[in-house]
Amino acid sequence: MNTVIYVRQVDKLKVFLKAIDNPNKKPTNPGWTAKQIVGHLIDSTSMSHKQVVHGLSFEITLESFITKTDLKRTEYNDVVVDTARYQSCDFDVLVNLLCSLLYVFLVIFENVDDDHRVITVNGNPCSATMYLKGFFEHVEKHENQIKKIYE
Repeated sequence: MNTVIYVRQVDKLKVFLKAIDNPNKKPTNPGWTAKQIVGHLIDSTSMSHKQVVHGLSFEITLESFITKTDLKRTEYNDVVVDTARYQSCDFDVLVNLLCSLLYVFLVIFENVDDDHRVITVNGNPCSATMYLKGFFEHVEKHENQIKKIYE
C-alpha cells in the first residue's frame, strides 16, 4: 500500500499544529480544545495501531483466535513485532513516539487515587499504584534488555 499521501498529510498536520499559539482555546460552542482533539487522535491512533497490527498478525477468525491464545507470549509478541515492521522505522521517531505516549499515559494517573481500581489486560482488578508499578517494571525490563545489547 502506498502511504505517501498520508505521510504528507501527517507532515502538514504537524506544521499546522506546531503553529497553534493557544492549544487551550475553547471553541465558541461546546466542544474540545485543540489539545483535547490531539489527545483524542493519540488515543485513536494507539488503539488503531494495536488493532491493525494484531489483526494483520493473526486473522480474526475463531480458528486463529484459538491459535493466538495457544501461543506462548514470546511467540505472540514476535509475530506482532515482525508484523509492525519496527525494524524498518526511523529509531528517533520510535523513541519520540514511545516517550510521548508514556508522558501522556502518566498524565492519566495524575488525579487518580493510589488505591483506585484499574482493570488489567487479563481482566484482573488492581490498584492504580500496582498497575503503574507493574507497567513500569515491564518498561524497565525491556530497557535492561536494550542495555545488555550494548554491554
